[in-house]
Amino acid sequence: MNDFDEIFMQNYDIVYGYIMRHCADAHLAEEITQQAFFNAFLKIGRFRGDCKISVWICQIAKNELFAY
Repeated sequence: MNDFDEIFMQNYDIVYGYIMRHCADAHLAEEITQQAFFNAFLKIGRFRGDCKISVWICQIAKNELFAY
């Protein structure tokens, strides 16, 4: 398992739950969560560590939801 797999496993439920609270659609929440983790994977080098990684990914997910 690589480092990002661990990040995914530890934070998926947090991010999914956050998005579910905002959209109340399980299918959409799953799509947005997957897209958020994909974007986080692509941009992990930009993560500065100023906050928890779950907060950072939730922000990415929120932006994805608003873009949807």
